[in-house]
Amino acid sequence: MRDPLFDGPPAGPDPASWGAAAFRSFHPVRWGLGLAGLAATATIAALFQSLFDGQTPRLADWFAQPARQVPALAEHLAGRTTLGVVLRLGTVVAVFAAVWSIVGGWIARHELLARHSGGFDATADAVEPGPTGLVTRRLKDLVTCVPLVLALCALLIQPVVLAGLLNRLGGVGAILVAVFLPAVLVADLVLLCIAGGLVASPLMPVTLAAENSDTFDALSRTYNYSFQRPVRFILLTALTLAGAALPTVGVLLALAGPMANWPAAAGHPAVWVAAGLSASLFWSLQTLTYLNLRTAVDGVDADQVAGGAEPAPAAPRTEAGQRPTPATTAMPPARFRLLTQVVVLGIMLATWFLTAWLFARFGGENAGWLGWGVGEHFRPPAEGAYWFASLLAGAWGVIWVVAPVLVAVRQMLRPEARDAAAKLADEGGSAEPLLE
Repeated sequence: MRDPLFDGPPAGPDPASWGAAAFRSFHPVRWGLGLAGLAATATIAALFQSLFDGQTPRLADWFAQPARQVPALAEHLAGRTTLGVVLRLGTVVAVFAAVWSIVGGWIARHELLARHSGGFDATADAVEPGPTGLVTRRLKDLVTCVPLVLALCALLIQPVVLAGLLNRLGGVGAILVAVFLPAVLVADLVLLCIAGGLVASPLMPVTLAAENSDTFDALSRTYNYSFQRPVRFILLTALTLAGAALPTVGVLLALAGPMANWPAAAGHPAVWVAAGLSASLFWSLQTLTYLNLRTAVDGVDADQVAGGAEPAPAAPRTEAGQRPTPATTAMPPARFRLLTQVVVLGIMLATWFLTAWLFARFGGENAGWLGWGVGEHFRPPAEGAYWFASLLAGAWGVIWVVAPVLVAVRQMLRPEARDAAAKLADEGGSAEPLLE
């Protein structure tokens, strides 16, 4: 194992580390935890299904025909009001996430300590706490990460829910909604970003395993790493998912042949065993995904693992044994600035459509006046006070979408300031005063 103090700048996991992590995923305890997580998931799903349809839990069906029970559970979730779907789906996701956070936290800590010891297993002289000790100490943090995000999403959805209730009061309520529409859009923008960040939720238990930290650190690192390095995150996650799927796909191909026959074979014991290995493989490789992102964003060496009762913040190193100097603000290349502006514009448009979609579900029969660009016609049909509210909402929508474009044009019209800022940054100064 390399020593980051003397062997040069921090480095992420090398290609051999991915193969070693895949090999260690065959560890019997990791494999068994993957199976236990799948069994717990099927059991919990059967309990939720019985709660929703009022029948006795169909545990045997979930273990024998899981591919056929998942659509049935989804149908029970979808056959409710919008608020009912949100509450039920949020509860199901929170419980499932808690189960897999425990499994993922143990496997990630085991992988980190196995890397530290350079062997197949975590040895007796490995960094403390061990996998079981880490899960025991951080159990509350492991099980509350995703529920806290869901609770924040539930809080952020309240403005559009309130707007829907006001709209039910008639034309006066619609005008009030149109006046205060920017506040709803801001709340939905934050909601979209936070809910979208749940895609990176598997990084949360890995963060706790690597840093021996708390819920806030797990959430902040997860969003920071995935948002700052989105392309790297997507590629590494795709690699992890593809590698983890190989055991299950291989067994299904051997048992059932073409993909069309897989649902009938999904409950075969061999498929469950292979799926348990896939779960172990996913969390083992996800650990390396986290280490790679941590090195790219924070400059922390992949071999660094936190130990002790509380984590100590790690500072990155640029050269052997040296701390880096404060970073300067350099202007990104033009193609990256353009890509960023396109992404921002896409997020603003997505926020508008999300607001219109949610408002249509909470605002009653006369909520269509907000749907500029959503329905069959660009301009939504509206009469009377609703027409005035629709006109005001359309004006807010234009401002909401055009604002980032105007900012981008303003930056493009200031090439002298941008070039001077880049030159100053190259000379070691700060470029921010020129951009204010």
